[in-house]
Amino acid sequence: MSMEKPRVNFANHLAIVYTLIIAIPLIALLFGASEYLRASMYESLSRDSGQVVSSNVKHIGATASSMERLESVITGDYELLRTFYFAGKDDEAAMISFMYGDVRNLERLLFALPEIYGMRIFVSNPNVPERWPIVFAERRIAQERMSRWTWGYRSLVMPNIEGSKEPSVCMSRELLVGRRHVGLLQISVRMADMFPFLYRDPSAFYSDYVFRGDQSLGPEDSRAVAVRDLVRSVSAGRDRLSFPARVDGENLIVSYETVTSLDLLVVHTSSLKAITNSILLLRLSFTAVLLSSIALLFFVIKFATKKMVTRLYAVMRGMQEIRAGNLDVSVRVAGNDEVADMANAFTGMVGRIQDLVGEIERKQSLVVETEIKAMQNQINAHFLYNVLETIKMQAEVHDQPEIAESITLLGRMLRYCLRWRNHRVLLGQELDYVRDYVQLMNIRNDYRISLFIDVDEALLSLEIPKMLVQPVIENAVLHAIEPEGVDGAIDVFVTDAGNGILLIHVRDRGIGMDPETLGRLRSRLDRDVESGDSPGGIGLVNIQQRLRAFYGAGFSLGIASASGEGTEVTIPVPSGGLA
Repeated sequence: MSMEKPRVNFANHLAIVYTLIIAIPLIALLFGASEYLRASMYESLSRDSGQVVSSNVKHIGATASSMERLESVITGDYELLRTFYFAGKDDEAAMISFMYGDVRNLERLLFALPEIYGMRIFVSNPNVPERWPIVFAERRIAQERMSRWTWGYRSLVMPNIEGSKEPSVCMSRELLVGRRHVGLLQISVRMADMFPFLYRDPSAFYSDYVFRGDQSLGPEDSRAVAVRDLVRSVSAGRDRLSFPARVDGENLIVSYETVTSLDLLVVHTSSLKAITNSILLLRLSFTAVLLSSIALLFFVIKFATKKMVTRLYAVMRGMQEIRAGNLDVSVRVAGNDEVADMANAFTGMVGRIQDLVGEIERKQSLVVETEIKAMQNQINAHFLYNVLETIKMQAEVHDQPEIAESITLLGRMLRYCLRWRNHRVLLGQELDYVRDYVQLMNIRNDYRISLFIDVDEALLSLEIPKMLVQPVIENAVLHAIEPEGVDGAIDVFVTDAGNGILLIHVRDRGIGMDPETLGRLRSRLDRDVESGDSPGGIGLVNIQQRLRAFYGAGFSLGIASASGEGTEVTIPVPSGGLA
């Protein structure tokens, strides 16, 4: 007989499994490490962005402080202000000397402060001559409305020179001697010197903005407006913050800080493109290396595994022989390892299968023999039933109605019991059998048992397992009524428990059970343990086992009892069994 080649390439499957065992942790490590690196880079970028904003704010503050110190020098020079205010027409020589000396000193001061773009003193006294570029007549700016700080300012005092120069930040202050108006002081710094970060070459990875109210002191475009509105929406009274955001479809880190004294909002945005591109490049590179390594690892493991599992194919061929029905298979594999042990175990298993097949054949023979005996017993029961019918006819012929009635009841009960091929009966049939049983008990005993059945006629067609109610009635008679030997009563009724479940209640008015006895009975029911130590133990456990066999493990008997008050047993059945 030719051997079929195994269809399952075990070596390939084993190689795949081992490769995955190694590859999956490596892949998880790759993504975990890249996520950790991404988070670290994000945190670093967020921190750097905040530091850039702080550095820009410090530069703005330092420049504004220089302007304010120069302002203090001018406004604190009382002699200078008095000269400007009190100069008369007759003081021309003194004024020329003053202008040459003190104003020249101011020019030297400006030379020593290169960050100051310009300083202009506009004097209201017409007797003070102009000395450009510092001293001017106030009438030259009569049309200009100057606030404390003016941004992007271009002076019109010297239109042929100043108009062509760069925009500046201009700080203005009224000059006073006491409460008397002297003139106006202007100190200016180039916008490019106060906000150098706004004048850097544009970059794809970062941007800087300065806002004063709705005015942008840098580039005024749609992105600047979007950044300004975004910062306003999240600031909520906080002077500084760094947070992630998406602006114009790009992921950014946005950092801002307010300069309260100047009413400025300084913003720096850093693009996450660099981080995203770096992480993507890292993942692609590592993935390429990983896939190459996995492919090489697979072939190495496959080669090693194939050499290891060659002997397994001998066992697999033996299994194929067993599947084909050949039980005379013997597998022999050299070696002392697990594969050799498996081959020996397989050979032993085949021998055991042969023994079991023989044993099954013997059991089948016994089953056939038992079925024949059961048929004989059934024939004997039918013979007994026919004999009872003959006795009944004789009792009627000799005018013995009590005997005839007793035989009739016994015959009906015997006929009901003989129909064991029908494992399910109607509830009405079971209750008829219960009535015959109680009536027969009343004929036998000198006390009377009253049976009260209150079941809706529609429920009489409910299909239930055979002999489900009668054993409970029998337990009630034997263990609740018979011990006292006095008249008793048994109630049978049905209630709806909901969820498609009906409860058949059997309640006696007998001696009942104490809590300890009731607890032992419930424990045996929970464990499906049959015992005769407790009243009703055997019958109730048997009923519960048949309930679960028919309907499932969720169907269990309920028992309630109290000493001197009787016992009530509830039997759950599905309402879907209605015919």
